[in-house]
Amino acid sequence: MKFRYPTTLIFQQGTGERIFPKNEESYSSYPLSWEEYLLWYQNKQGVDACPLYDVIEEETPCLLVVCNEGGHIICHQLPTEQLGNILRISTTSSVNDPLTGALRKEQTKKEVENVLNKFVRFATPFSIMFIDLDHFKKVNDAHGHLVGDHVLSEMGQRIKLALRENDRLIRYGGEEFIALLHQASLPVSLKVAERIRHAAQSLPILINGKSIELTLSIGITTPEFSDTVSSIIERADKAVYKAKQNGRNRIEYL
Repeated sequence: MKFRYPTTLIFQQGTGERIFPKNEESYSSYPLSWEEYLLWYQNKQGVDACPLYDVIEEETPCLLVVCNEGGHIICHQLPTEQLGNILRISTTSSVNDPLTGALRKEQTKKEVENVLNKFVRFATPFSIMFIDLDHFKKVNDAHGHLVGDHVLSEMGQRIKLALRENDRLIRYGGEEFIALLHQASLPVSLKVAERIRHAAQSLPILINGKSIELTLSIGITTPEFSDTVSSIIERADKAVYKAKQNGRNRIEYL
């Protein structure tokens, strides 16, 4: 298979239109947009997915690595011996949210089922936290989504640092996180939650000379033997809603 497209594909962030370097303007077979590139790959492979890499059969075999760099979609050629690293990176990126480093929402069921099964079989305690950034919409409205993304990234890092080593953090929604605290009784969970709450409000986030102060509302629940994945998440969600009703920047337990 001979890959016809150039080794560097750059698309405008806002419109998705192809940016042509001067020496490539005559190549009409190149894709005009990122969507066109995806469509070409899907038709070629018969799958509804984009390649993280592809093999180019030339004199020196190499990998075509597709990634997003600063809003531009870039395709790099890398030596085939780097295949193992690319596969490891692609596996990690499919599990973790690239903005916050937390697990993706799709991992929620698996993670909660894991701790629930241990609780039912061995009475291993755990707690689940629902964490919501207070008034986050105001940050996006006042400063724009790029600043909002920076704030989310910073908050994700602060929450992870406040958790214990074996705890798991999931980005559940736009500004919502779920933390699973393994082998944690309620008193332990309350201490961790207070550490998270304090980490969020202790220092303002500085972006382009602007100081942004933000707080968190946290809802905690512990398991019951009748719980399902849905029921325990719903209860934690109700707990964080209670925290918001009672004034925000606080912790509630249900």
